[in-house]
Amino acid sequence: MKQSKKIMTDISKSIDEYTLRKIFSTGSNIKIVAEYISKHINKPIENGLNGKPTETTSIIFLEENWNYKLGCEIARKLFFQRDSNGVYINKKYAKMIKAENAFLEKANKLVDSENENWTFSQGKFDNFAQNIIRNDSLSDKQKKELLHEGVDSYFNIVSYNYNRNDFIELLMIENNENILPTLKHINGVDYFIDGISFDQKVSKSLGKEYIKQYKDINQAIKSAQSNPKKLIESLFSNADSGRFNALTNQNKIYFVFMDGIQPPVAIKFNILKDKFKIINMKTKYNLNGIEQKIEYKAILILI
Repeated sequence: MKQSKKIMTDISKSIDEYTLRKIFSTGSNIKIVAEYISKHINKPIENGLNGKPTETTSIIFLEENWNYKLGCEIARKLFFQRDSNGVYINKKYAKMIKAENAFLEKANKLVDSENENWTFSQGKFDNFAQNIIRNDSLSDKQKKELLHEGVDSYFNIVSYNYNRNDFIELLMIENNENILPTLKHINGVDYFIDGISFDQKVSKSLGKEYIKQYKDINQAIKSAQSNPKKLIESLFSNADSGRFNALTNQNKIYFVFMDGIQPPVAIKFNILKDKFKIINMKTKYNLNGIEQKIEYKAILILI
């Protein structure tokens, strides 16, 4: 029962202790999973010194008898479980429900409004603030007012993106029984599809580096639809280089918006109609001046 220090990228046929602990979060959950699989395959879990199955014997049992289909079934039961008062037990799911409600409220307002003006894109607040502070033509009062408006704008952007991402993840989990959700947040792994781990990424556009290869956005969209590999490579290779390390899951599921903000119904339609084709990828990227090549699996969903 030797632990690795990296979550497995494929649990379709086997699983290790480290991955079990990451996915199921607590020892009691691991015992529930072991009991569920034990019952369905009619094979007992070894008892501990107390005469009952323990966390340790449950982990050993799962390592030796892992079944993804059954593991997925019980993981989903634990994920959606409510207590006797109807309160969601899993904190990750409860948080996602809250985020979904906030996103639906905000998204509908954005789609209905033609005058919504967010000052800058996420990640550019520092430059925005410095430009205001350095502007000698503005009084201190004017600078403070503009910065205050900027903070409100930045909060709206971050909040919208955060809630939108949770809304999409929730749609995926709720509508696909072959998806095994993690019971807590894991860096680099949002869920497993048919046993393969995926890190969910949401992009507001096809990306500047990709679009500039074409004469206009329409041509870029047609290319992405006919040749998803090319867009995946662009999104992957232009990501923050800090994501490329040995302990990070590199399998990606990309949700890419082709035409800016979309109403929730359009997002849901595009996600539910997609058949999630998994593409085997080999992409070159530059890390500290050295060209690297990485193999990973990816899914592209255009919205």
